[in-house]
Amino acid sequence: MKKNNRVQENIKDFKSMLKSCFAYGSIAKNSYYYERYLLKYKDDLGEKLFNKVYEECSKDLTENYMVVSGTYTDSEGGSYNTLIKNK
Repeated sequence: MKKNNRVQENIKDFKSMLKSCFAYGSIAKNSYYYERYLLKYKDDLGEKLFNKVYEECSKDLTENYMVVSGTYTDSEGGSYNTLIKNK
């Protein structure tokens, strides 16, 4: 995979993880989710790109989406949340 494709794929994965952390926990820099799940992308993206993507995506999520908890329960009893775009 070419370097540019790998970077784009890492950005896509990072944004997906940001959405998941937002839906199920927190994307705040002092949170467990930030430390455990988000910071690992800094190594792949570099600090400058990591911070840029984090700031843009976290602003979009916090300003434009709300979390609706328990919107689906699977056959094993797992409960899922949904992100709903604000009107």
